[in-house]
Amino acid sequence: MATYLRSQDAYHHLITSSSVLNEPIWDETDYYQHHDYPADLITGIQDAPDINAAQPAGPDYSGECGIDTTPHVGISPPIWAGIMAGQSGDAMPWYWDTIDPNNDYFLVQAAADFVTASGLADEDALTKSSPQVTGGANGPLTFAPGGGWATNTQSTFTLENAAPDGIGNAPSYLQGTYHRAMTPTSSPPPRARASVEP
Repeated sequence: MATYLRSQDAYHHLITSSSVLNEPIWDETDYYQHHDYPADLITGIQDAPDINAAQPAGPDYSGECGIDTTPHVGISPPIWAGIMAGQSGDAMPWYWDTIDPNNDYFLVQAAADFVTASGLADEDALTKSSPQVTGGANGPLTFAPGGGWATNTQSTFTLENAAPDGIGNAPSYLQGTYHRAMTPTSSPPPRARASVEP
């Protein structure tokens, strides 16, 4: 389809798709986009799936994301998380139908001003960042697994002063014996042992 679109498009629009990032379809697109609806928007975007070294190089960002329809809440966190995750752009909140009625443009403008003032848009070698924020009263550090029904690939996390790396990919559900394949890094529960006294 990408080849056909290019043959018909005299204006050379960029072409992308919507699929898991390791599918061959991406070899024909102009940029990658993952769609993210994690329980925790910040860690879910920060730990979103990425392209691997065998795939063609190209821009990569969260082309669709969200989970919280509370006014303002579902807009700002993923935008900032995408920027700080070293992706090719900020995450794109799905809530196109609430941004205008809630007048959420200031949330997008704050991120745009930061990118412009910091010169971030001129950088071509970004890395994931968890900046230290100071000021105001301290509060609890909260985070949540954001992988939904994904298979668990990591069972140990190091807790410091930011959400631990990988927590956004961790499944949101604990699986029992029936779905043991979804938690391959965990040990099976111990079996009960019976003993008989003479």
